Amino acid sequence: GNLCNYLAIAMLTTVNFKIHFATEFGTKLVLTGSDIALGNWDLEHAIHLIYDPATHFWSANVVLPTNEPIYYKAVLFFDGMGHEYEGGQDNVLIVPHGANISSVHHSWLSIDSFEIKIFSSSLFSDVIFSRNETPNFELRKLSKKNDQTTIIRFRVLASMVSRDKNLYVVGSHSVLGWDPENAKQMHYSGTHFYYDLEVQKSAFPIYYKYVAIDEDFKTIVWENGSDRYVSANNHNLTFSDYIQRDDIFRYNDYHWRGAGVAVPVFSLRTTSGMGIGEFEDIKELVDLASACKLKILQFLPINDTTSNFSWKDSYPYSAVSVYALHPIYMHIPLIVNSPDILKEAEEVSVRLNKLPQIDYEQVLEAKQYFIGKAFEESWEKIKQSEEYIDYYEDNSDWLLPYSVFCHLRDRFLETDFTKWPEEYQQLSLEEIEDIASNNTDVEKVFFTQYNLHIQLKSAIRYAEYKGIATKGDLPIGVNQKSADCWMNKNLFNMEMSTGAPPDQFSVDGQNWGFPTYNWEEMEKDGYAWWRRRLSVMSNYFHAYRIDHILGFFRIWEIPREYSSGLMGHFYPSIPIHKSELEACGIWDIDRLTLPYITYHSLYYHFRENTDYVIQNYLHYDYGRFFFREEINTETKLLNFLEYHYIENNRPGKNHLIKVFKEFQTNVVLLKDNSRWDSFFPRINITHTSSFQELDQNTKNAIEKLYVDYYFRRQESLWYEKGMRRLPMIKNSTNMFVCGEDLGMVPDCVEPVMDKLSILGLRVQRMPPNPKQKFGIPQLYEYMTVCTPSSHDCSTIRGWWMEDKYRSSDFFHNILHRNYGFQDDPDANIVGHILADHLRAPSMWTIIPLQEFFALFEDLRVNDPSWEQINEPSNPEHYWRYRMHISVEDLLDHPYFTQGVRNMVEEGNR
Repeated sequence: GNLCNYLAIAMLTTVNFKIHFATEFGTKLVLTGSDIALGNWDLEHAIHLIYDPATHFWSANVVLPTNEPIYYKAVLFFDGMGHEYEGGQDNVLIVPHGANISSVHHSWLSIDSFEIKIFSSSLFSDVIFSRNETPNFELRKLSKKNDQTTIIRFRVLASMVSRDKNLYVVGSHSVLGWDPENAKQMHYSGTHFYYDLEVQKSAFPIYYKYVAIDEDFKTIVWENGSDRYVSANNHNLTFSDYIQRDDIFRYNDYHWRGAGVAVPVFSLRTTSGMGIGEFEDIKELVDLASACKLKILQFLPINDTTSNFSWKDSYPYSAVSVYALHPIYMHIPLIVNSPDILKEAEEVSVRLNKLPQIDYEQVLEAKQYFIGKAFEESWEKIKQSEEYIDYYEDNSDWLLPYSVFCHLRDRFLETDFTKWPEEYQQLSLEEIEDIASNNTDVEKVFFTQYNLHIQLKSAIRYAEYKGIATKGDLPIGVNQKSADCWMNKNLFNMEMSTGAPPDQFSVDGQNWGFPTYNWEEMEKDGYAWWRRRLSVMSNYFHAYRIDHILGFFRIWEIPREYSSGLMGHFYPSIPIHKSELEACGIWDIDRLTLPYITYHSLYYHFRENTDYVIQNYLHYDYGRFFFREEINTETKLLNFLEYHYIENNRPGKNHLIKVFKEFQTNVVLLKDNSRWDSFFPRINITHTSSFQELDQNTKNAIEKLYVDYYFRRQESLWYEKGMRRLPMIKNSTNMFVCGEDLGMVPDCVEPVMDKLSILGLRVQRMPPNPKQKFGIPQLYEYMTVCTPSSHDCSTIRGWWMEDKYRSSDFFHNILHRNYGFQDDPDANIVGHILADHLRAPSMWTIIPLQEFFALFEDLRVNDPSWEQINEPSNPEHYWRYRMHISVEDLLDHPYFTQGVRNMVEEGNR
């Protein structure tokens, strides 16, 4: 018994923890960890540290076992206001056997530090600052030579040490020395660098510092600040046998800046493609980016959108599954073995690659045909492979219902599941499994998704190997006719449609047709749908752009019976109550909520057909005209005219629809369908005749309520919603997060994005300050992504030529040129604009690939409008832009890669 007690005691050591952290009054620091002495991660049993205000050290002695890894972390408690763990991964400590007294000098790592909020993301840790070496883990056991020595572990977090540099420790001890050429190279553990040094106890104190050095010893980067200091004495003035220094490398400047290119996958052109860009083409794009010294590739959504079985499915933001990849991106030669089929595929590729733009329907038909051939060839073998079995097990939760959804969609030739036979409109998991069992159509979808995953993952790994990151796109909505809505109806408000109020993209607002989210229902299971969605996305991307991030604060919600974005309102929002109107002396609510139609307005539109229109479509009451019940909404109007319109030239059907839709939006207030006594002011009411023909007192009162609704009363509500939803989005994965914060931006958005370290977007011709005509890149904040254009607008050349008034203003007042205005800006002007963006303080400058074509005469297209990817004002837009030159030809171009590289380097990126 005594021997066992002796052995137990001999394997324990006293560790003195000292954590440097200056706190505010009322706060306290505790230490928790994996050992029972540290509470086994239970904060109620954590070690309370004692604060020394003179040195700002928190300390405590803890008895811990030797020669086994102990994981630990400091936690800051606020006085009655919760707690906060320090940032980063768990720290690790292994005390050598024989060390009776040990010391850990630890630096508190704030979650708000750049090391955590920026550089710990996968964008930087896995790509930009990843290291091409196998981590040398810290878990090896140490042993002391004798009682007269002390082992020092120098352990430092240095996230910004690039792959072409190594980290060294220098110092006053003879083994270290101050000469960088004789410095000791540190080991890399995957998160930290460390170096173990055993010294005589008489050698203390030791001064030291960290330095980053490239392989040729040509670039030497010393950490900032004074020399560091280590003593063998702990607070009891006894010598430590083991000392661990948990440090953070002190950079002179944390404002790292990079450049990248934005291009949809479908827009890529290579010699091996089949009429469209494919996942395999990303590898060629990676080579191009590497040659140009670009560090990130930004893509549009790549999910399956097959809904209409036509070119309308080219819209990449209308996914039928937020998980499934689009079959159109399959590279056929990688899944086909038959020489005859390969030859047939090559012939189709040659034909489709001759087209200047994407023929979506031809390409998708060809891809599905060859995928079917490949499925017949190799499915039996693939489905038995270990790789496929692992993939299915990891993804079956979404893959199985999505595949059955595709089967039913194709079987009934209808994506709207509400039009399927009733027994299929809602299925249990067991019923879905029954349909999938031995179903060739379902298995073909399994085969397709597995191979798409393999191809995309291969491209991403290649990008990582070359030091190029990938940035995806998180759409704000999902298709109403999607597998997600079919399986999770409770998570969506199907009777409402998402959109955006009028902005630079569309004067009448936008209606995207997506259902709005039922956030209250989503919150019940901890937003599991969102977390799973982002988890799958993180398989392929290191960063992502939140499309319309404003929608996480509030969304523009439009009743399904209207197509115009003008009929929307913000959800959630605090409406105008009936009592507020009455307090302003406004009693006739119908005058404000019903379409305002007068005889003079009818005559203006219909002239000699006015009486005919009144007689057939309207009724008269109290001095105004009203729509008949059967056409008093847009949906009713369209349905009525579909079956009852008589072709008699009095007036034309399209003209009638256009004018009546304008009348239906000619209101001042919109009713809140959930509360009879509440209302929303219609956006841009001053543009309506309904408002203009009110008396002045009423107009003044309405304008005050309008301003209060849109710009004042909602801020605290929207701040609370943003802080409730976006942390969940950000913390679901380790991807780096950017937000598209354009449009009608509430004041609460910027503080939330700043707090969560989400980068904003800056487009020069769409400045966030409405009082500014143009953004000034030199004045952009660091925590932004800047660009001269996006997929939703024209290129520099396109904008310049379509808006001569604004481009002339820009030429004189932003570029500061007094003469020489050009109708079509030459390479000098475009280059000036691109260079301004590359020199901007923004963390990232990401430029659409086609912007660079304007710098080289032989790469310019005649009509720059052809390079615009999307027209937001047109809901029927055909997304079919494809590069007019192959990526291979760009790589071989005598000036392109070097020209872009020079601009990137001159911008210090």
